[in-house]
Amino acid sequence: MKKKHPILDYFSYIAGFAISAAFVIAVIYFIVQFALNGYDLGVGFSSFTPAVDSEGQPINITLTIEENTSVLEVGRILERSGLIANAYIYALERLLNGAAQPFPGGTFTLNTGMNQNEISRTLRGFDTVTSDITITIREGWTVQNIADYLESRDIVTAEEFMYAADHGHFEFDFIRAIPMPYGRQNRLEGYLFPDTYRIGANFTSTQIINRMLARFDEIYDNELRRRTEYLGMTIDDVIKKASIIEMEIRVPHERELASAVIHNRLAIDMRLQMCSTVLYVLDVRRAWLLLSDLETESPYNTYLHNGLPIGPIANPGAASIRAALHPADVDYLFFVVRDEETGEHYFTNNHDDHLRAQAEFGQRF
Repeated sequence: MKKKHPILDYFSYIAGFAISAAFVIAVIYFIVQFALNGYDLGVGFSSFTPAVDSEGQPINITLTIEENTSVLEVGRILERSGLIANAYIYALERLLNGAAQPFPGGTFTLNTGMNQNEISRTLRGFDTVTSDITITIREGWTVQNIADYLESRDIVTAEEFMYAADHGHFEFDFIRAIPMPYGRQNRLEGYLFPDTYRIGANFTSTQIINRMLARFDEIYDNELRRRTEYLGMTIDDVIKKASIIEMEIRVPHERELASAVIHNRLAIDMRLQMCSTVLYVLDVRRAWLLLSDLETESPYNTYLHNGLPIGPIANPGAASIRAALHPADVDYLFFVVRDEETGEHYFTNNHDDHLRAQAEFGQRF
């Protein structure tokens, strides 16, 4: 076993201590500020009564939050507006919940009947009271496809969207867990869930992305998370597989069969050799590859490299995600398109049979 260098151990210890100390200082700061402002936890919350209208109904309040506004400043705005009891307690609660990143900004309609979590979800773009634009994100679209679509709708520019996707702060555990080794493209590839969304006319790229990520989090529920753990995979591995299935398969009942091929090949350390992974690198959509395309050097090229591609190659829908987690109980290792019009495939576990099928069905690379 390779021994760690003592100097590295020392700096690791110092770094860990510094992070812990920073957290403690932040907590103490909020507690001190809370005390200095003369609030008592019991009295403060028991005496706070949100405003209501003459009929006893919550009052709608419209607020504009500037982009990258801190949690504490947002708390002050909410306190001044009569939506929460105390800005410091609000900020402390956000900090303890791991949700202390600056807000994406925008104009929002809140009401005095909302609790702090509901307010925060709305300000993060997870929930919204008013929305007047419908967008539809298709299964198999890449992050770039989504960006181009939103620009074509005059909602945000493609450049803004791509920048937010790569550099924005998003409060989801599956986002924090995404590995970003050298060579991986588009951080959120695979996680912008394809669906139809209603968004506000003034939504920023960050708010739109938050809405898509929140939908992914809803779809990738506890059942799927348990299945992921049972199979010994990470969510990222599942989404890589699902994205390949999404791009390779058009006929619904074939998804689980293609998933079996992927699982079976990985189990015996056989290269996946999926054309869709090469097409992702080439950034083209066509029904076949050239032989020269197969030599494209990239960690996404599963003809050249063993294992899964370095990242997902598209944003898969729920059916492909479930197929990635529930492969068919078959021993197939190969499939080839047998009907380009319908997209049907011929599956087999025999290489000679596969070569015969390629010749019969006119397989082109």
